[in-house]
Amino acid sequence: MCECNILIETEIYSYEQFEKIKDYFEQGTQSGLFSDVPVKRPHYVGRNMYGKKVKWFADKWYRCNCCNTLWEFIYPNFPAAGKIRRISN
Repeated sequence: MCECNILIETEIYSYEQFEKIKDYFEQGTQSGLFSDVPVKRPHYVGRNMYGKKVKWFADKWYRCNCCNTLWEFIYPNFPAAGKIRRISN
């Protein structure tokens, strides 16, 4: 039984919080709850200060093997926050 219906999208502001979330998904992958999925599309497309087009990609995607929910994991680059968010069900 998965917990995707109670997991919430979260901003990651501390290293401790990052490690806790990372461990959760890594342990879930090892136990077969999640599958590691290659990141295929950017979470941001825009222009940098020079007008050049930029694309930012998540660090990891995880798919729940029970309910098929896809989770996007953007690692923090402190002081910038990271994020975990649901992409699709």
